[in-house]
Amino acid sequence: MDEPAKFSYENNSYIIYPIYKTWMESRDFCNERGSVLAYVEHIDIVSLIIEAMGDHPREIAHVWLGGKYNMTLDEWRWIGTGGKILREKDNSGFPPWTHIDGEIETDLDSTICLNLDRTDHVKPHFYGLDCSSKQSFVCKITCDIPPPIEDGKWTCSEVIDGRQCLLDCDNGLIMTGIKNVTCTFQNGWTSGNNPMEFPLCLQPKAFATRMIRSLSQDIQKSSGYYLLLDHSSSGLKPILMEFIERIVTSFPASRNLKFGMTTYLTNPPTHLPFNQTDKCAVISAIRSLQNNALDTKPAAVNISTIQKDISIYNGRRISIIAVMDSKRGAAYADALMQFKAVGHHIIVVALREDAEALLPLATIGFDRRINLFLFEEAELAAVANEIKRHERKRSRCSDNTKTDSTTVGINIPTVEYHGITETNRYDTIPSESKEESSSLAPNLKTEEPEDDTWKLVPHNPLTESTAKRETEFDEEEES
Repeated sequence: MDEPAKFSYENNSYIIYPIYKTWMESRDFCNERGSVLAYVEHIDIVSLIIEAMGDHPREIAHVWLGGKYNMTLDEWRWIGTGGKILREKDNSGFPPWTHIDGEIETDLDSTICLNLDRTDHVKPHFYGLDCSSKQSFVCKITCDIPPPIEDGKWTCSEVIDGRQCLLDCDNGLIMTGIKNVTCTFQNGWTSGNNPMEFPLCLQPKAFATRMIRSLSQDIQKSSGYYLLLDHSSSGLKPILMEFIERIVTSFPASRNLKFGMTTYLTNPPTHLPFNQTDKCAVISAIRSLQNNALDTKPAAVNISTIQKDISIYNGRRISIIAVMDSKRGAAYADALMQFKAVGHHIIVVALREDAEALLPLATIGFDRRINLFLFEEAELAAVANEIKRHERKRSRCSDNTKTDSTTVGINIPTVEYHGITETNRYDTIPSESKEESSSLAPNLKTEEPEDDTWKLVPHNPLTESTAKRETEFDEEEES
C-alpha cells in the first residue's frame, strides 16, 4: 500500500510517494534522492500523474508539485527550473487551474504551494494550498543533476543512455549505501537495485546513530533476532566480535525478544539456540567467545541448524543480522532469500568490497533505505567504539561477570553439529536434561521453543529485560 508509483516520460522519471509530508519536507525528501519536487510543462505529463494516482492501491486524491506562489510578485514559479507558471490555460487546458469567480483558488493568509487534485479519476486541478499541509507528493528525476551530497564529491561519466557517478566522502567520514549511482533516461537515478536511496557521508557518531535506529525499527517489530556470523578474514574477526557485543548490549535479550546465534568466527563454530532470554548471560557468552576468534581455516557451513532455529518462529516475523563476506556468504544466499521471501527482516553487515554480491539479500528498512551496512575495516571499529562510548552512560551487566564458557553454558558443537564435548557440557542444566543436551541440534524440539532445557543459563528474573533497548541514543546526542 505504501509503495511508490514510478513511470518515465521523455527522458525523465516521476515517482509518486504515498507518504504524507509538508511541501518543504517533500522538497527535501526529493532532493535527498537525487530528484526535485516535480515540475510539469504540458498536459500530457499531468494526465500521466493523474492516471498513476488513481491506479495506486491508495487511490491518491491529491499531491504536492514543485510550484510556489510569490506574494510580492503575485506569480507562481517552478522551483526546479525557476520558470513562471502561466495563469491562462493553453488550448490543451494547461495549466489546469481551478478558478472561483474568475480567480485562481488560493489561500492568501498562508504560504501557498502548488497542489494537484483529481476528480472523476482523470480530471486534473491545480490550486494553491497551505504549504504546511501534509499529503503525498511527486518527485521528478533528471540525469542532468546528480544527487545532492554534503561532505563529499561526485565523479561522473557518460554511459549508454545516461550517466554514472561515484562518490568519495571527505576524510574521516563513513559512507552509507552503495558508492556508485547510475541514471538512465528510462529509470532515472538508482543506487544498487534501489531507486529510492542514495549514499550519504556521515561522521562515525552519526553513522552509529542511524544504524542503531535502523536496527531498532526492525527488531522492535520482531519476536526475536538472530545473529549469523561468518567471515573469511581472520584479521577482521576480533573487530566483528567486538561489534557483535555492542549489538547484543544495545538490544538485550528478554522474554519478549528472544535471541539466537550461529557463528563461524570462532574455533570451533558456536551455536546458541534461538530462545535465549537472559541478557546478561548472552553478553557474557559473547565476551567469552572473543578469545576463540582464532586464525584458523573456516569450517564447512551447516545450513540445516540455522533453518531449524528460524523455523521455530514460522508465522512470526524475526530479524536476521548476517555479518559476512561474499566468499563465505554464498553458502547462505539461498536460505537468506527464502527467509526474506516469507517476510523476515534481513540486515547485512559487510565490507564495502562485498556490496554487489550481498546487496540482493537485504530487505528495506528505516527511512526506506536498504538494510545493508558497508564498512572499511577501520570504519567498523570506529562505529563499534561510538556505540560503546555511549553505553557507558547507561546501566549495563557487570563487567566482572565470569565468562568461562562452561559457566555460562555455551554449547560449542563440532563442525557437523553432532554434539558437544565433555568439557563443554551444561553444568547448569537440570540433571534430567543432560542426556538430551549432548546432541543439541538433531533433537531440538522446534514446537517447544520455551523449554528451559535449552536456555543459555538457568532462569533468573533479575536479569530479564524487556525488548526496549537500554542504550537508545539521547536526543541531545544527535544534535
